[in-house]
Amino acid sequence: MKKAKTLFSKWGIVLPVLLLLLHTAHAQTPDPGIPGSYSVVKSEYNLGDMAYKPADFPDSVEVRGSVFYPSAMTTAAAKYPVIFLLHGRHDTCYDTSSLSTSGVWPCPPGSAPITSYEGYDYLANNLTSHGYIVISVSCNSINATDNSVGDYGMQGRAELLQHHMDLWNTWTTTGGGPFASLFVGHLDMQNVGTMGHSRGGEGVVFNALYNRSLGSPYGIHAVLTLAPVDFERHVLHGIPLLNIAPYCDGDVNDLQGVHFYDDSRYSDTTDEAPKHSILFMGANHDFFNTVWTPGSYIAGGVDDWLYGFSPYDPQCGPLATGTHRFDTTTQKNALLAYAAAFYRVYIGHETEYSPILTVDDIHPPSTSTLDSSQVFVSYHPARFQRLDVNRSDSSNKLTVNSLQDSVLVGGTLTADICGGGLGMASCGISGSSAQVPHEGSYWTIGLAQTNLVWTDTTAYIDNRIPNSLEDVSAYDNLVFRTSVNFSLYSSAPNLDLTVELVDSFGAVSDVDAGAFTHALFVQPGTQSGDLPKTVFNTVSIPLGYFGAVDLTHVTDIKFKFNQTPSGALLISDLAFAKSPCNGIAASTSDSIGVAGDTVFFSSAVNAATTDFVSQLWNFGDPGS
Repeated sequence: MKKAKTLFSKWGIVLPVLLLLLHTAHAQTPDPGIPGSYSVVKSEYNLGDMAYKPADFPDSVEVRGSVFYPSAMTTAAAKYPVIFLLHGRHDTCYDTSSLSTSGVWPCPPGSAPITSYEGYDYLANNLTSHGYIVISVSCNSINATDNSVGDYGMQGRAELLQHHMDLWNTWTTTGGGPFASLFVGHLDMQNVGTMGHSRGGEGVVFNALYNRSLGSPYGIHAVLTLAPVDFERHVLHGIPLLNIAPYCDGDVNDLQGVHFYDDSRYSDTTDEAPKHSILFMGANHDFFNTVWTPGSYIAGGVDDWLYGFSPYDPQCGPLATGTHRFDTTTQKNALLAYAAAFYRVYIGHETEYSPILTVDDIHPPSTSTLDSSQVFVSYHPARFQRLDVNRSDSSNKLTVNSLQDSVLVGGTLTADICGGGLGMASCGISGSSAQVPHEGSYWTIGLAQTNLVWTDTTAYIDNRIPNSLEDVSAYDNLVFRTSVNFSLYSSAPNLDLTVELVDSFGAVSDVDAGAFTHALFVQPGTQSGDLPKTVFNTVSIPLGYFGAVDLTHVTDIKFKFNQTPSGALLISDLAFAKSPCNGIAASTSDSIGVAGDTVFFSSAVNAATTDFVSQLWNFGDPGS
């Protein structure tokens, strides 16, 4: 975090001191990447290459997977939360002599299946060591046929995953199958999380909706989409969502998964589920999976950035001098830490991990090679946790905001709204769909966004707050999402702006937005047609830093572009928001302290001693 300006709050505490306290609080956030104390056992199951016929897929498919469980399970009468993992599209078989690969199913004589489902064993080991049962599902058969199906096999993936859930529900209820009575009474099928990678990412969204259509027999309470496709644009409400986007994705290079976050924000006014998105600046598509990583598997893998992009791009090229690409260990550690934090908040109900998902500069020690210029978070709180000031979702939001009060533009500022079906031309963006993933040429509707362009330091935009809503003291942060408009501003330095609150008594308080985020960076890379990209990230400023104003009488939010002589920013989702501790999850046993926007616990929680036997807390799916 950059150093903030020295401003006094109404409590007489200088901001650098508050920042020090905030860093101390950050340091007390536990590291989800550290293994827990449970010993882990892995088992395999294989019911056959053509064991199940999904109703909405032309072929019969394999039923094969792995299960990780705590060894203590066999000696304790306890139920454990369950995580299901679904890999993406990859070759299905390899020749055992030449190691050449193919995409057929079943594998012909002389070849063996590529076990893509084992590529997340490192994540499964970590979660299981903290008291989860993790099941990874093989999906080779659908990969062999999906391009010939209208939905690219997404409903087939949903039904295959649901079939595995049905099997495990039987095995934990009455036993049988390959495990006899081993798992009877041990899987909590009402406390389930899912993760899907690439086409598996859209598959787990389809599965969550399919499970709901069946009356929600299983309690799916967290869905993680990892570098996913989003061909069908299905929208998931009512379940906490995390999308992970790798900036150097050489496969899904238009980062389609950002739409899972964007599309769900306002489309259901009853939705109480928070949304998260994380951008890894140096990650590619394949290296999250060890089977797809070169040198980690007998049949090998590739660096997907090299499919058709320059190996010498300064940001993503693995051969560039000073490249910013993650190595394979860094990339896997990043997924492990952030995925584990997500599940431990929404499945394990351990709210002490929530800052990792919501604060821009929280980086677990297990990701020690990363910093605030390499990982960015977006967080959209549940409806009851925020007051939307300006959603930028229609062209009239340049004059009347979402609170039905005035928007004032002054100085040299010019403002336009684009995206959201309005096209990108009015914002001066001429990039390809890969460069503007929040819009993209495949869809008519994308993220609506306000483009703000200034040519001197007098520019500002002022969102007025109506009298009836001036009291924002119940909220903790001022938040907005932003990205630099690379078509209109592409050179150093990175941008910054001053955020000003005004109250009805005339008091004014200014805060440097750059003290709280690195999200105002000029996007890197020179790969024609692919880089740079605009990817929106959340800026969150604790309201305690606006100490000179009365938070019960706030009349204006003013963005002043007085820190650089010119620039162009894209902004959306301006709101007041509550901190996660006021609603992400419930805690019943640990004392909580709050410093700014950070939650920290008075003592570290050892997940190995957490009682998962009877989870009374329920969140999310209204059908469950």
